[in-house]
Amino acid sequence: QRAAERAAREEEIAARRRLAEQKNSREWEQREEDFHASQHFQRQTQRLMNRRARLSDRIASTFRVDLFEITPDSVDPWQHISECTVGELHQLCMDVEDELLHAPSYSTCCEPSTDDENLISLWTSAREIWKNSSHRASFWRDILLLAQTFEQKQRQNADSNVFHGFEVVRSDVLKYIEKKPLEELALLDAQIKELFESKAAALNEDYWRSVLEILRVEQAKTRVSQAHEKFHEVWDRIKSNAEQTSARNEGEAPGSFDSEKSIGVDGVIIPHGIDHGDAKLIKLEAAKGLNNDEEDFSNEVKEPEKIYEWSSVYDPRKPRYFNRVHIGYDWNKYNQTHYDKDNPPPKTVKGYKFNIFYPDLVDKTETPTFTIHPTDHPDVCILRFTAGAPYEDLAFKIVKRPWEHSYKKGYRCSFERGVLHLWFNFRRARYRR
Repeated sequence: QRAAERAAREEEIAARRRLAEQKNSREWEQREEDFHASQHFQRQTQRLMNRRARLSDRIASTFRVDLFEITPDSVDPWQHISECTVGELHQLCMDVEDELLHAPSYSTCCEPSTDDENLISLWTSAREIWKNSSHRASFWRDILLLAQTFEQKQRQNADSNVFHGFEVVRSDVLKYIEKKPLEELALLDAQIKELFESKAAALNEDYWRSVLEILRVEQAKTRVSQAHEKFHEVWDRIKSNAEQTSARNEGEAPGSFDSEKSIGVDGVIIPHGIDHGDAKLIKLEAAKGLNNDEEDFSNEVKEPEKIYEWSSVYDPRKPRYFNRVHIGYDWNKYNQTHYDKDNPPPKTVKGYKFNIFYPDLVDKTETPTFTIHPTDHPDVCILRFTAGAPYEDLAFKIVKRPWEHSYKKGYRCSFERGVLHLWFNFRRARYRR
């Protein structure tokens, strides 16, 4: 009897251990799925923000209402699909399978990055359009059906030996179902299913199978178009909300825009219209504050307009910056002789700290560079910064003096996390009689 009780206890302990292991295993699997979903949506966000979007990204942009700063694609998705090549459709099918895989995680991975209560309420209302992940998955299944159908059609058109059976009845079927609401199309789908289940002797299966295929494609088109229209209504509300907010803040009529005006972010002056990535970088840099011997520096040189090789693809724009100039007294032998602390010499420029922001570089492997150019004035030169698309060159007038290139003496030249840092001090001038 004791042996039986001991065996029962051991079996109970083993069962509890198995349950605990299964629970831990499910938790780890869920964490792994959430991680991969997060990476998927982050990659999609980067492609949309950097104008490297795939077709699946352009389709998804209409529904990524968490990215308030992007412009959604206005073209109906099925029109995009109908114009694709076989290779593009094959790639789209693979991308859509990824979207289906990560559809359940969209709501948790794509929260809006804003504190605006109106925009958050719009995000909530947009999320309610699908209510749950199954609606989102249904949308991507419709996209997959359309992509597979058009891919198959193009492959058949390329093969002259294939008999296009369903094309014979396609025009008649389309005329019959044209402008019918989605409910009637679903009813026709159910009736054809019942016809197949009846197994009537005189049933022409090839004909009705072709009709059913055309019918399901048309249903998918209708559902995709309806979802597209619903979300564009949300985007119109987002745009209207942004214009009204801008009008309240700036005292201007909706739709007006003044690129010269500025807004404050935690005490930092940031140009109006600046994007979220630049604002965040400027805020981080400004948080470091100014030393007692530093001042803001923005002696930018206005140069003639330049045509870049990539100007036809990307809209050129000036990079943002947050620069400092280091000023102080130069206590050389001459100044020590002629001045004192109560009557100090004039302050001179001792160095600069340039922080240029390039958060949206198309080619992330391309490091921005700087060059020095002479001017007509012997004591002034131009420091020019150059990067790739979509950024224009940026130039500043600075004092022309020899630099210290020692790290110990304050020199720094690095490009990290989208920011080019160029810090340097000038060599001390030696006074000679």
